[in-house]
Amino acid sequence: MIAMKEKTLFIIPAYNEEFVTGKSLELALECKRLGIADEFILLNDRSEDRTAEVAQKRGAEVFRRQQDDIRKAAERIAQRRTKIAR
Repeated sequence: MIAMKEKTLFIIPAYNEEFVTGKSLELALECKRLGIADEFILLNDRSEDRTAEVAQKRGAEVFRRQQDDIRKAAERIAQRRTKIAR
């Protein structure tokens, strides 16, 4: 039997956080560099500014919230990633 390595996923919710997103993602990247996190995702809550663009430039994978609330969207992303990792 092959042991699966547990992974840590950071999901960062954001709404019109263009000026704050960069700093949050810098911290997430540092956590990844230190081995604290394996991957991170910015969950864009229909921002009307450049939040998603800033996040993508910093190397984040960006998801856009569709119809459900932000918490349910984050849970759905985490569940999908859990299934992919297994």
